[in-house]
Amino acid sequence: MWASHNADEGPFFVPKNITTEKALVEFLRTSFPRFDDNDIASVLETYPLSAYGTEPTNPLFATAGDSGPTAVDVSPFAIGNQQRAYAIYAESAFQCPSYWVATGYTGDSAKSSYLFTYTSPPALHGSDITGYLGPSTPTQSAEFVRAWQSMWGAYIATGSPNIPGDVANNSGSDVLSSWPRWGDDLMVNFNQTGGTVTRADAGFGLGEVAVMVEPGLENAFREVDARAWEGGRGARCDFWRRMAPKVPM
Repeated sequence: MWASHNADEGPFFVPKNITTEKALVEFLRTSFPRFDDNDIASVLETYPLSAYGTEPTNPLFATAGDSGPTAVDVSPFAIGNQQRAYAIYAESAFQCPSYWVATGYTGDSAKSSYLFTYTSPPALHGSDITGYLGPSTPTQSAEFVRAWQSMWGAYIATGSPNIPGDVANNSGSDVLSSWPRWGDDLMVNFNQTGGTVTRADAGFGLGEVAVMVEPGLENAFREVDARAWEGGRGARCDFWRRMAPKVPM
């Protein structure tokens, strides 16, 4: 199994007017109607804001994933309680299930799983598709798409997404030549660095966001700790597994 998720899965599916914790609670009651007051309190405790997320005038940006503010606090699309709502929806509906799917196809020598996260902004739900099926967007360089499509082909042909280093064109890491198998809580982060800053309309009422385009984009694939990602996603996914009997399917 080759499973994946994107960094910003939530914004397409969540109301855009969640500016207070009271509004967040109303969103939770609507989204999870079987949750009682204690369950709602547990969600809020699982998704606390850091100091950065409590200041609505702080800049919006794509988080690093393993340092600085996390996706619970901020993204290119929101900060504070709005971003908490995005993160809650993203992890409960898409990101944690990708972990579980990978786990479901791991367990003996006959089965192997690989997991990756697509984080190159704007990493909205579905924005990864152009990377492996095309046509690529201005935020996806030709070298990035070449590597991604080569991995896709390798996985279809061999059951492994490993590709040669010269195809990966990924300075500083040969992770794409030796993918970590799921089971050790490791995944690959699909990102790019460099490029030229511009602003683009994200669509769906999300407004303009800062993105990087050519010239200057460089591949930035790297191995990361999936449990520690975004301030401890593994523990939050454990929470959603415990809550599964009450989560609408």
